[in-house]
Amino acid sequence: MIKNGLLLTIFLSVIGVLGVIFIHIFVGAIIFVLIAVLMIYLLRQHKDEQIMIDKLLVLCRELK
Repeated sequence: MIKNGLLLTIFLSVIGVLGVIFIHIFVGAIIFVLIAVLMIYLLRQHKDEQIMIDKLLVLCRELK
């Protein structure tokens, strides 16, 4: 019985860690998308929007 409890505890802790990592990545992706949308919206106001968007795309590639 104690062995089963220990295995269950390890199993739940592994699921918990994976869940936290997944949520962290998910939240990071949402924030990144929001920043990208905001940047594009602000750059649309700019006269040289195509040049600025090209610079933004290059920056995004460098970040990856």
